[in-house]
This record gives sequence, structure tokens and C-alpha cells, in this order.
Amino acid sequence: MELPLENPLRIWYNLYIRISLCRFCGGKVKDMKKLIKNVTAITHSGELRGCIGINGKVIDYIGAAEPSGYDEVIDGKNAIAVPGFVNAHAHLPMVLFRGYAEDMALQPWLFGKIFPAEAKLTPELVKWSSRVAIAEMIAGGTTSSSDMYYFCDEIISAVLESGIKANISRGLSAFAETDVSKLVGFRETEELFEKFDGAGDGRVKIDACLHSEYTNNEAVCRAVADFALEKKAVLHVHVSETESEHCECIERHGLTPTAFLEKCGCFRSPVLAAHCVWVTDEDMAIMAANGASAAHNPSSNLKLGSGVARVTDMLAAGVNVCLGTDGCSSNNNTDMFTELHLASLCAKGFRRDPQALPVSQAFALANAAGAKAQGRDDTGVLEVGKRADIALVGTEAPHMHPTYSATVAVVQSARAADVRMTMVDGEVLYKDGEYKTLDVEEAIFEMEKLVDKTYR
Repeated sequence: MELPLENPLRIWYNLYIRISLCRFCGGKVKDMKKLIKNVTAITHSGELRGCIGINGKVIDYIGAAEPSGYDEVIDGKNAIAVPGFVNAHAHLPMVLFRGYAEDMALQPWLFGKIFPAEAKLTPELVKWSSRVAIAEMIAGGTTSSSDMYYFCDEIISAVLESGIKANISRGLSAFAETDVSKLVGFRETEELFEKFDGAGDGRVKIDACLHSEYTNNEAVCRAVADFALEKKAVLHVHVSETESEHCECIERHGLTPTAFLEKCGCFRSPVLAAHCVWVTDEDMAIMAANGASAAHNPSSNLKLGSGVARVTDMLAAGVNVCLGTDGCSSNNNTDMFTELHLASLCAKGFRRDPQALPVSQAFALANAAGAKAQGRDDTGVLEVGKRADIALVGTEAPHMHPTYSATVAVVQSARAADVRMTMVDGEVLYKDGEYKTLDVEEAIFEMEKLVDKTYR
């Protein structure tokens, strides 16, 4: 596939401009002040028609009037500004397995198809698939992701290149091994903290990780819990995704997965527990008391027949519930609009109560709650002083008309394809179909070439 001529020319031109600015500003590129005008913003305090001012990486104005003194003006006409979505549970390189294993329950899907396929992974496969996944997320308004996988150096390289934010954890499975120092995954986790925690001016955060209770043992769980506490890190783990996982843990330990992890000391750190479909009331109390977050993945849970998480019960118990897409092998896309819409509908249908999860509460699952789960208190809402992680959702399409409430439109009507612009830390990463930081054509071409060689 030949690359368009303008790509290298644009790269050199942008480099020339940045060098010139750097000289002009005494070695530092001056932060641009941007203004998004004529936009409907879903702010922390409600919907507002007006402008959003951005100074460098931070929102410095939200109001109805149009202020002066900004270097660049972005017209938000016919658009809704939302805090960028946080995909709180993902496996980015699993775009490689989109459609690879269908119509299967979790255990046969995982052990019969996915684990054998992952045994063939290479750094090159992860390099290009991560870029494809991130491009898909950026085009859908996602500005940050919590990822659990392998070959994390390659994932982080893609994150840094793209401009997105991410909490990265190396999936850890021990099975019979009890000495954590002998586990490659644990040694790689230590190296990730040394090399990358805080990279990209804080865009990259490293998390500790246990794949799950059923792929580890008590000794390893305790060691990882101690490590997470030492590093003051989030601990990312799959919890009670299926009924069989939940019940088999009780048979093994006399405890639910949540209670077992508590016994191992995991909840001394902020825990990001993925799925939580089968957690009990007692489990919810443990999570709430320890400030844990539950990453709700409705598409994945429905596709694998795992069930529907009791989101309203978790919220009522005080658990921070956020949203994730899981991997594209158990979802088929990274569309957070779909997760948002399904989360709303599943809560209402499960409780047989149309008021079970109000639209405003559902909306916060996709941004503010995800940012909290990642330990990022400077983003997740449109508010002066917060980082400018913003998506503009266009309202031109027929399915967005009429719009009585911007929040309702985003939760119940909008689609990833409606995203007009995605911005992270004040930098535009995607606008009107154009990627500003990634060569998406190259990433797709290289990934498809490797998929042909490895899996087809």
C-alpha cells in the first residue's frame, strides 16, 4: 500500500514549524490557547450553550460569552462537547482476534481459542494491532484506556505516539508457580514501572495486575498485593465474570473471588475489578469499603453469555462503577457509545425499572467514574482547571434529531461515527476523519499482513 505523498511532507513541515517555534520561544514550544465556540457542553454542573477555553493542557474557561485572546478557534456548531470517554477495561491488541472465536462461552472461548492464539503473539503483532485499536478508540471519542495484556512496551509505544492516555498493566497468570520472582510477567511489570510510569507527561500510568483468581494462587496474589501497595498503584484484575468462575472459587477457598482477594491483601490498594457480574452483596460491601472500582463490560458479558452485572446495586452500595469494552475478541469493537447505551438499557431491563439508571448517572460511568478508577483526578469532567480531554459529538445525522437534551442524545442516540473531534491535554488527535498523530493506513496494512501470516 503506497502512502500519500503529503504524509512525509506534512511531517517535515510540522517539524520545521515546531523547531522554529522552539527557537522563537527560547527552547520551549509555546502552549497554544484554543477556544471551542458555539458548542453545547455537558459540564459537571449541567448542559451549557457557549464556549470552552483551553490554555495549553487545561480548561481555563467555560461560559456562555465568547472570550478573546485565544490563538485558535474551533467551531463547535451542531456539536456536543463531552469529557473524553475512559475505556476502563480493555485488551487493545485483541483487535487481532476480532471475529476469531464466535458463539462460545468464556471458558472454552478462552482456553480453547484465545490462549492458543495468544501463544503466537509477537512484538510486531502487538505493535501494529495496538495502533489500530487506539485509532478506533480515538475516532470514537475515547481519550484514555486501562489495558491489561502482554508485550506492554509495544502498547506503550503506540500510546505515546498517538497522544492518548492509558493505564497499562502486564497480565499476570501463575497457575502452579508460587515464587513470584520466577514469573516473567512479574519481572516485566517491575521493568514497566522503572521505565514508563509517568511517561508522556503523565499520560502513561503503570498498574499492577493479576489476571484473575482462577489463573493464580494465594502466594502470588499476596505478593502482587504487596507490590501494588509498595508502588501505590492501581491493581487491575478480572473478578466474578462468570457464574462458574465465582462458584469454583468458593469450592477452592470457601470464599468468593472478591473475599479471596481481600484475604490476600489486594484491597489495600485501589482495585479495578473487571466485570463483577456475579458479585454478592457482601462482595459489594468489601469493594465499597475499600474504594474499589468495578469496570462494567456489557457487550462482552452479553456476547459470552456471562450475565448482566448488578450495576444499580453496586452504585447503591457505594462502588465506583465505570465502563469498559473488554477485548475486541469478545466485543468486536471499542465503541464506548455502545457500552454506554447498553449499560443504561441493561440496568433498566434487569431491574424492570425504567428509572433504575438515570441518563445523567449513566453518562458519568463513561468518563468521570473511569478517570477515578484510573487514579486521574485531573480529568473526566468538563470543568475549569481540569485537563482538556474532550470529544465533540456531531448532531447532523438523522438519528440525532430532534435533540431535547444533549445528555440523552449522547447516551441513547449517538454513535462512535458521530465523533467530529477528539482532544487530549489540549492537543487535537482526530478531527473530521483525519488522524493527526497516527498513520492508520500503515498500521492496518502491517497488521493485516501479519494476521495473514500468523492466523489465517
